[in-house]
Amino acid sequence: MNMKIASHAIFRRFLPIFLLFSLFLSLSANATDSDFAVVTGKPRWQTPVPSGRIVVHLAPAAGLRMGTNGLQVRQNAKSAGEAALNSRRIGDLVAQMAPGAQLEARMPSAVREADKAQNSVYAHLALYAQFDTGLKDPAALAKLVSRLQSDPAVDLAWAEPVATPAMLDFDAMDNGGDDFPVFADTASASFEHLQGYLGDAPDGIGALSMRSQPGALGLDVTVIDVEGGWLWAHEDLPSPVAQIGD
Repeated sequence: MNMKIASHAIFRRFLPIFLLFSLFLSLSANATDSDFAVVTGKPRWQTPVPSGRIVVHLAPAAGLRMGTNGLQVRQNAKSAGEAALNSRRIGDLVAQMAPGAQLEARMPSAVREADKAQNSVYAHLALYAQFDTGLKDPAALAKLVSRLQSDPAVDLAWAEPVATPAMLDFDAMDNGGDDFPVFADTASASFEHLQGYLGDAPDGIGALSMRSQPGALGLDVTVIDVEGGWLWAHEDLPSPVAQIGD
């Protein structure tokens, strides 16, 4: 009787572990390209509006970096021979996926600065690369991203989304539409009573107390902003001093 009770206690104790292990085996056995992130922990395909470029972050341990003329072996690589093999393999992989394309620096100015000082913050930025696939199909790009991420010399890879400016009623997921909302010519409601951060420290930034100070309300201050989607009819905004483009 005591033996039976002990057996049941052991079974109950290890049942959760057994169930987790079974779930892991099930996920691994049924993994597909769409489940790539579940298995590897790396980011899955993110945007249905791709630009056609794939961005790559090289693994720091691969001994590679981007140079002004493309992919190259880092001067401080632990194994120059292994880094050279990584460079050749990545180059061949990109050539297979996008014939005629080659890796180029994602941030050329950072690469030039990294050339001057190998151990600066720019050395990390020189690990970012990109190449143009010529594709716009999300499913096809997802497969290329998965192939790149499976290479040990690649830390991360993702499909670059199309850059879209801020715009009223614009949905970056479906490229927006032609219908824009109509705003009534009435004053907006005040929500200042909900802005607790306007009060004094330690709960706020002291904005209310500073309103009586000269310049605290932004008078005679000119702001230049590179952005889109401004609503110039808003009662809190004066007419712009300049507007370039849309």
